Parts: sequence; C-alpha cells; structure tokens
Amino acid sequence: MEYTDAQVLTIAKKQKILLWLILASIAVLFARIFGIGHVIWSLMQLSINIINLVFIYQLATALNLRPGLVWGVVVAMLVPIINIILLLAVNGKATAVIRNKGIKVGLMGADKTQIMKLGAGHQTNENS
Repeated sequence: MEYTDAQVLTIAKKQKILLWLILASIAVLFARIFGIGHVIWSLMQLSINIINLVFIYQLATALNLRPGLVWGVVVAMLVPIINIILLLAVNGKATAVIRNKGIKVGLMGADKTQIMKLGAGHQTNENS
C-alpha cells in the first residue's frame, strides 16, 4: 500500500511517541524492581498501559490496518508478553512504511529533520 506524505508524517510522530512510552514502561518496571511502593507502582503501570493502548490504536489506525485487526491488537495489548510482541510488530510495520519514503529510522524513530522536511512539504502541498 502506498502512503501519502501526510500519512507517513502521522505514522512517524505516533511511532516516536510510542517508543518513548515503551521506555517509560521499562522505567516503571525498574522502579518496581528497585523498591517503589506497590500502590504507586500499580498506578504508574496502569497509567502507562492506558496511554500505550491509546497510542497503539492511533498508530495501527494510521497504518490503515483493518478495523478488526486494530481492535484485536488493542485487546491483545492487555496480555503480558503478547503486548511486547505486538508493540514490536506494529513498530516494525511503522518503520517499514517510514523507510519506504526514504526516511532514516533509528532506535528512537524517524530522523527529526527528515520528518520536519516531510511536514514542510505537506504544508506546502496543502497551501497550493
């Protein structure tokens, strides 16, 4: 499937946010390991999981996945271990779409300067 510049821009932005959320999830896990209180940890983990659900839904929708698949991903995100596999799978699809547009993608997502150029090109096309 061919994606427009606007769609790739949206995918790149959502992917970058999702990658930061994955890091936040790891940080919360380490906070628990190093002795943060159970109640505080549970609230932090619940908050991160809810935000992850929202952004995985938005990214899967931006990738034009079928609605049934999008909701299947969201529901499966509630299952430990499976959620990590799904995050990696959706992130991999997003990375492939972004790279297909010729944008470099690193550990924390697409190159910011190239995303900005893509966004500037999109705004120019809208104004024409």
